[in-house]
Amino acid sequence: MFSLSLAKHDTPAQLHLTGNLSGAEVSAARDQLLGLLPLPAGPWQLDLGGLNELDSSGAQLLLAIQRALSSIDQPTTVSRVSPAVHEQLRLLNLESLYPAARTRTDRCPVANNATRRHPWPLSASSAWLWPRTTEMSSELTPPPLGDSEFRRLQKLMADASGIVLAPNKRPLMAERLTQRLHHYRLDNYADYLRLLDQPPNLNERRLVVELLISNETYFFREHPHFDYLGSWLAARQAPLKCWSAACSSGEEAYSLAMVAQEHLHNGDWSVLASDLSLSVLEKAGDGIYNMAQAKYFPQGWLHRHCLSGSGDMSGYFRVQAVLRERVSLRQINIVRPLPDDLGLFDVIFLRNVLIYFNNEEKQRIVQRLVSQLRPGGLLFIGHAESIHGLDVPVRLLSPAVYERL
Repeated sequence: MFSLSLAKHDTPAQLHLTGNLSGAEVSAARDQLLGLLPLPAGPWQLDLGGLNELDSSGAQLLLAIQRALSSIDQPTTVSRVSPAVHEQLRLLNLESLYPAARTRTDRCPVANNATRRHPWPLSASSAWLWPRTTEMSSELTPPPLGDSEFRRLQKLMADASGIVLAPNKRPLMAERLTQRLHHYRLDNYADYLRLLDQPPNLNERRLVVELLISNETYFFREHPHFDYLGSWLAARQAPLKCWSAACSSGEEAYSLAMVAQEHLHNGDWSVLASDLSLSVLEKAGDGIYNMAQAKYFPQGWLHRHCLSGSGDMSGYFRVQAVLRERVSLRQINIVRPLPDDLGLFDVIFLRNVLIYFNNEEKQRIVQRLVSQLRPGGLLFIGHAESIHGLDVPVRLLSPAVYERL
């Protein structure tokens, strides 16, 4: 249960959310709040009743609130913060905004942690937050990112994700981290790195990794792969178990689900969607996308497999529940040893990931995932990628499509 209200004293709330909110709705609320900046003079009242834990979307929303309130000089009263949330706020370095002396923990009961999805369309209490607005922080000019700072950020990324960012990624790195410097009112990356080195800032280090991981994706990307899979499935009678091993915000996983639903006649299929980033997994769980994402759908598939938004949700679509319920989401770092309970798969998509790794790391990653393929199962990699020369038991069937031997 998520309940948050930001209002001037004795006035209607400027921002109000309540209910079992999805990650996409919380992100939309954050964007709505940033669109209100600069806030008028306070005093302001922030009510966190019912907020019992912070996922990454909730944390980002509270970071945006901190930024908004830091733009005004009037005092802010905070009420009903649970002990668990207060500890998370401390780890997020937000204790200055939510000091323990001003919190009241006795009025915030511990709610059931089970999550439920919002019905579609969204309820009136939150639908007004859409469409999203542009974050003002995107217009900030990044300060210079020096050689030593770049190397330290490279190491942070490599240690956390196994990804080694090339030197030509330096401008992108500086641009994406500028908002974090602005948030902490820092003038340079050296000061920001000193902040990251402090033990309480583990969540900030995780946020850096999420900001720097590229999440470019869309439905039916590299469509010949899905055509090939559809033909392969049409002649299949056995149950199907698929894995989208770098699913980002879910477009690839739901594309797989639609292909399975269309072509596997026995209807016995499942998809595991995994990624390193929790924030994109939350978006994947919502299954809500801009209608522009539908341009590569096969004819008729949008109507059969998705629901179109109306009113405030016009211009968006949501993957139908019958597909969402058969796509399981899980945080997995494919650079590390895989969980013991994954089992074997018939199809694994590992696309547009290997380009970030050297040959030694590629060998380890591909060997790790191929070991999870059944003999005769299919491995798909990106068309711009190659596993030529790697010592793995596969043979090439089609461009960027391999069969486990």
